[in-house]
Amino acid sequence: GNIVSFRVAADQKEAAMMALNAGVDLEMTAGAYEAHVEDLVNEGAIAPEVLDDAVWRILRAKFKAGLFERPYAAFDDKTAAGWMADHRRLAAEVASRCIVLLRNRGNILPLPAGGMRVALAGPYVEARREHMGSWCLDGRPNEVVTILDALRKAAPGLTIETGEQAFARADLIVLCMGESHERNGENRSTVNIHLPPDQEEFITAAARAGKPLVVVNCSGRPLSSPAAEAHASAILHAWNLGSEAGTAIAAILTGTEAPSGRLPFSIPRHVGQLPIHYNRKTPGRARVNPASIVGYLDEQTTPLYPFGFGLGYTTFEYGAARLDADTMKPGGTLMARATVTNTGSRHGTAVAQLYIGDRLSAISRPDRELNGFQRLDLAPGESREVVFRITEDLLRYYMPDGSPRIDPGEFDLWIGADSGTTNHALFRLESGGPNQ
Repeated sequence: GNIVSFRVAADQKEAAMMALNAGVDLEMTAGAYEAHVEDLVNEGAIAPEVLDDAVWRILRAKFKAGLFERPYAAFDDKTAAGWMADHRRLAAEVASRCIVLLRNRGNILPLPAGGMRVALAGPYVEARREHMGSWCLDGRPNEVVTILDALRKAAPGLTIETGEQAFARADLIVLCMGESHERNGENRSTVNIHLPPDQEEFITAAARAGKPLVVVNCSGRPLSSPAAEAHASAILHAWNLGSEAGTAIAAILTGTEAPSGRLPFSIPRHVGQLPIHYNRKTPGRARVNPASIVGYLDEQTTPLYPFGFGLGYTTFEYGAARLDADTMKPGGTLMARATVTNTGSRHGTAVAQLYIGDRLSAISRPDRELNGFQRLDLAPGESREVVFRITEDLLRYYMPDGSPRIDPGEFDLWIGADSGTTNHALFRLESGGPNQ
């Protein structure tokens, strides 16, 4: 349907013809195929074999999914209860792995097992539907575990305060903030990249209590919070985590699970920085005269939090990135290595990330691109070598005409904790002929 909106097709019928002939096997909501494909085939605008191919691919996907062998799942009550319990455990595990710890000054997290009064406040304390996100059309809000219920269950030794005098009585404040499903999602753009204004004011007001402040941000997009940056000792980005949101957040807050999520985007400092992304292309004149690139006059050029960033409840040290050879032959491989050490006092998960950049290419290319990552569960003091296999597939890109290309020459390589790592090595790809 959008092909008409883009003024490429005159009407829905022409849009259906263009889309199916281009290989779009399935449309969503517009109804153009249902209304027009039969006529288009009869008129010869769509060849019968094109329709057959589209149907074949859809049926193949359904066969692979087993829908013809078992189109409906039939469980008795006992089986269904076990099935649900298993799925909820998995949902909680996945949700806890998604949470990103952005700040933890003074190691204020995790919370102690007991002996502390914690004020829990904000719009997400008892939220249910909001945790399901904007594109959940058939979920059951009553099945969502709230942050309040989960924290009470996970930390019975803590005194959870939620009343009007909570801030005055508490030793620490946890603010559960975020965007509702009605403010977030498709066709819900905002020019402001911060939390909703009333929540920014709420964080500032809570800080006046003079207590340590933890902000949990349950937003589905890369929102920053000037108030949290100014006042919070700890910041968690908790996204829209679904039915087990409260369970996962409580597990991270109490340290039952250590945070191991990493940002899948960069979070900007200001809306004026947009777009800001780690795999940017080199700015004009930067290599000819680096001194001429001054960036912004009134703000830093770096993101508030870079792509791939995330803290844990321990610390990690990355040894020097190294290669088993300086030169890679056409069709060959190189092994890139670095030693990762847990230098803290708690068990944790490091996410070692590999980035590669092409120094000279036929078209303008990103400075660096993520080419791999590995999760390493490490005990305190434990070291482990992370190994990445470098092949030509990681160096290949595509020209505007769709043809693949690999450039012989020098490549930069980095292994580290996020896209801002400076842990660098250099290798050369030997020439193997035109376009490799």
